[in-house]
Amino acid sequence: MRENCAISSGMALPRGISSPSARAIVILAFLLSFALPMFADYRDSFSRGMQALDRKDWAGVRKHMSDAASQNPGEGERVKLYGMRFEVYLPFYYLGLANYHLGDCQAAVDAWRRADANGAVKSQGSLYNQMQAFADECSSKLEQATPPPDLEPPTPEPKPPTPGPKLPVVDPVRLDKAISSATSAIERAKELAAATDRLGRASDTSGLFDGNLRQRQQQGQRLLTSSQEALQTAQKGAGPGSIENAEEAATLANRAIEEFRALEGIIDARKEEQRRARTATASARQAAMDRLEAAARSGRSVVRLAPSAGLPQALSASVGELETLISRAGRLSDSASASEIDAIRQQIEQLTRSVESGIQQLPSEDLPVPAVPTPLLSGAVAYFNGDYARAIGMLENASLESEEARFHRAMFLAAARYALYLINGGRDADLRSLARQNVKEARSLSPDVTPSRTHFSPKFIRFYEDNG
Repeated sequence: MRENCAISSGMALPRGISSPSARAIVILAFLLSFALPMFADYRDSFSRGMQALDRKDWAGVRKHMSDAASQNPGEGERVKLYGMRFEVYLPFYYLGLANYHLGDCQAAVDAWRRADANGAVKSQGSLYNQMQAFADECSSKLEQATPPPDLEPPTPEPKPPTPGPKLPVVDPVRLDKAISSATSAIERAKELAAATDRLGRASDTSGLFDGNLRQRQQQGQRLLTSSQEALQTAQKGAGPGSIENAEEAATLANRAIEEFRALEGIIDARKEEQRRARTATASARQAAMDRLEAAARSGRSVVRLAPSAGLPQALSASVGELETLISRAGRLSDSASASEIDAIRQQIEQLTRSVESGIQQLPSEDLPVPAVPTPLLSGAVAYFNGDYARAIGMLENASLESEEARFHRAMFLAAARYALYLINGGRDADLRSLARQNVKEARSLSPDVTPSRTHFSPKFIRFYEDNG
């Protein structure tokens, strides 16, 4: 089959117009994989206990917190529950709270004594105050439940001899372990302090630091300094207080670590917000550019329909202004915003409609070639502008006399319907069937003519050739 341009040289249709660019939609899916442990550990038990606490399931809280306490009796660690939710690891405190609500005051007091001895709950403010209030309440109840003493006091047993004063004994192994733990926590806190300091000075993150983040950074630094001082005191002494100082140093260092990590998390979240904002701005600008290019293509096609001479003055001025705007659109800088791009597009679309209307009103003898029937012209312009549904509406019931005009009508109908079929994901069988009928009509009118590869997409040309 020989290939001829489907737009005959005997008709004034747009020439040299690139086919509408296909828009490929790429969906980026962020898959979050969650690594689930094969066996439960104290963090898992604590997390389950906190979930039960949220539901006020006190029996569940008691079970899971008891499991967590038996798996790791140490308290004070910051445990991630899910997402961005972190809680301080206090299994004995919550075990006591569950027993309190279940009416077991003795078990509640026993658990709270362990929590108080561990010391981590003391830094929790309202939780520690609540624990003391509930413990006092339980202690009163337990005293009231104690049976009254016998009427006759028991015979006192002889007191053993009072031993002499004992010198304090320090467990060197425990002291070394406490100092090592504190040293490790302080080194980690120092690394995080340096990292957050770099974030505060870096060009891409310094602007994200507000007053709240500066305060958190300063609080973390104060905790780190206090932990270093406590460690120095522990290393100088040799009495029982040395172990307490070393343990206090570790506690303060871990709190500093929590502050610095929280600060880093906030910075990361704000950086992600900025990235999304930049992506949205770039997407909006690209969409505006796509609309502008479509409007420019439509405008150029209408300009080519205008005679080179003899136009009325107003119409000639409109054609010149449209050409200027199209040229300006092609020279837009990368800094142009989406709103600026849309403003130029709207001017081009308005002038295109004005020029198209003016050309259609010209007497046929003023045109350089035989006039194109108005419905065919309007339908072709709508097709090249990417408005396929409007093109179908203009061409479907158009009454055309010449065989050549009916051929072009059928071909544009086939192209518009096939384009809509592809846009809808290739699921509308009826639309594809109508496009096939239009192809058969066009090929019956001009068997040896194929669509121009300049004006129509390769997919449509293959569809046209396969459905003769």
